Amino acid sequence: MEKIMNDFEKVIAVLNQLSISYELVENGPVLLTEQADNFIVGIEGVRTKIMFLTNKKKMKCYLLIMDDQKLFYPMKTIVAFR
Repeated sequence: MEKIMNDFEKVIAVLNQLSISYELVENGPVLLTEQADNFIVGIEGVRTKIMFLTNKKKMKCYLLIMDDQKLFYPMKTIVAFR
């Protein structure tokens, strides 16, 4: 019987297939990058902000990944414009 993989397992499988090394860091939601820093002490890499967005009906989902130094203000402008 074929095992059905969840989305997380699919991502890990693709990373492994492409020989992309990774380190999994698990944490709860945080509001500030300074709070997130506590989870990555001693780990090299690029600091990012990740924001999961949906439309009002929750029918469309977006994952916004950006440099931690950028502000979300342009996104507020786009949403307010609609």
